[in-house]
Amino acid sequence: MQNIFDTAGPIQIIIPHGSDFLNAALRIAHMFDTYLKLDTEIILDSIFDTSPSSSSGRGNLIVIGRNNLYARKVLQLESADLRTDFSLSDGNWLLRGRPISCEDKESIGLLFTHPHPLNPRGLVLFVDGSDDAALERVLRLIAPRTGIAVPDWLIVGEEADSKGMAGVIGAG
Repeated sequence: MQNIFDTAGPIQIIIPHGSDFLNAALRIAHMFDTYLKLDTEIILDSIFDTSPSSSSGRGNLIVIGRNNLYARKVLQLESADLRTDFSLSDGNWLLRGRPISCEDKESIGLLFTHPHPLNPRGLVLFVDGSDDAALERVLRLIAPRTGIAVPDWLIVGEEADSKGMAGVIGAG
C-alpha cells in the first residue's frame, strides 16, 4: 500500500459531494504534507473529470466513501470487468462477490488499492468505514510516519481500538 506515496503528480483525494468526509480528507492531506511533503488536492466526486483526455489522472487517487460517484463508476461493474477483488452492490462493499459484513451493527473499516483506470503506473486507494469510528480506524492505518508496511487491502473491526493490528479481520 505504500506505493500510493510514489506518484507522478499530486495525490487527489476524492470525496462525495455533501458528505462529512472533508475532515478525513484534510487530515490525510495534512499528514502527507507534514511527513512526506507530498502535494494533495481535495476534489468533490461531482466535479472530478474521469475522461481519458483529462489531466486528473496524473497522480494517484484516494477515494473516500462508498457513496462516492467515482467509487461507484469504478467498482459497480460486472465481475468479469473488475480489476480487484472488491466491488460495490447496492451501496454495500463486496469481497469476491460476498458482503463484507453480515451484521448491520458491526463497525468495520476497509482500505484497499486498485489499479488506476487512467494511469497504468498509478494506484487508487479506496477508504471507507461503516461509521465514524470505523473510518477513524482506517485513517490511522494510512499514516506514513510509522514506517510499517501495510498489505494491499485491510479490513479492521472494533478490536483494533484495543488490540491494534490484532483487530484486523482480513488482509491480503
